[in-house]
Amino acid sequence: MSVVPIAFSETAANTLITTAETAALVLRQQAIPRSAAVTHAMTNFSGGYAKLFTTAAVTEAEDRARLARIREELAEQVTEVKRVAQKENERLDALAAWEAREAERDKDPYRLPSITRGSPLDADPKPSDYPNAPPTVSAAFSPRDRRRITGAGAGAVGGTSSADPARLRYFVTNSGTHNTAMTNEQVRVKSAWAAFTASCSWVPTEAVTFISGFERLITENTDDATWIGHVADAFEKAGTGSLSDFDVARAVDQNRPGTVEALLVGGNLTPEQVAAAWELLANNPNVDTDALLRKYADVFGSLDGLPAAARVQANQYRAPGLLKAVEAELAAARLGPGLNDRLHWWCHSVVATGRGVADVSATAVNVSGQGRERGWAQAWVE
Repeated sequence: MSVVPIAFSETAANTLITTAETAALVLRQQAIPRSAAVTHAMTNFSGGYAKLFTTAAVTEAEDRARLARIREELAEQVTEVKRVAQKENERLDALAAWEAREAERDKDPYRLPSITRGSPLDADPKPSDYPNAPPTVSAAFSPRDRRRITGAGAGAVGGTSSADPARLRYFVTNSGTHNTAMTNEQVRVKSAWAAFTASCSWVPTEAVTFISGFERLITENTDDATWIGHVADAFEKAGTGSLSDFDVARAVDQNRPGTVEALLVGGNLTPEQVAAAWELLANNPNVDTDALLRKYADVFGSLDGLPAAARVQANQYRAPGLLKAVEAELAAARLGPGLNDRLHWWCHSVVATGRGVADVSATAVNVSGQGRERGWAQAWVE
């Protein structure tokens, strides 16, 4: 039988090892300058946004170190793959050479069966038929998301933040330089990995997410720099070193659509802040307020501070689902002939006139009882 060589390129493996190790080194070398930039920015930086910035910086440092270790482990795995591949190639070469010799011996018409073949006394034993199994290469990495909105789902937005815009911009510049270096390494590793998988199909792989994870880490870092740049803009525009967290959020939203939206949905704003936030969204040509009201109808339908027209519209979007629930309650109540129909009509009229979907739910609760509640419902619709 003919010996089939394995699909493995030592050149591609060496390139991947080198690029993975280099990328890990670059990631680790960024630790000190990135930390120094964060420390510089934190001088005179306090309040809710300073806390978010500190948390984001810690997350970035931990994720970057974790990715560096995964790169190093990848290089170690591919090095082991090389060792096994070399061993397998040596076995295949030896087997091919033996088969060639065996073919020559078979040409001898007077050759007799060897009684020593396969025994320790065999002068030319056959190499192993059992292949060396390649190690599986895996490299999983996924960075964590970072929160950049103070008060969104984490308490009221009533705090105050202080910052030195110049120091924040130093961080932005420093981060941009390191993000560019990371991008360059990511491109090299991605190319090396593509070449390795294309020419080394002999090697099985699983849970390989380090390429997309690297890209996401760079995106998170870039978003941090953009975010802090907009925070610096807010303080420079205000001409003061101190702003309410809500004012910072509003200023950031002008450049990052979705910030104020998240605050509104978080349910932690005062009615005055709700009104100001909605006005900002309504005046933003890139924001579809109708889509927001439809998407978050359950929140906006009862949100104090929202314009009455917006709340009515949100409640109209809520109505179909709530009416179904009310109809189920009415059916279960069994109030008597004609009463359910009149309650059903009343529920629809409440929604149509914008009186509030909460009234519909309250009615359903009352009519589902017995005795006094039953009489109350009868009197209400009559």
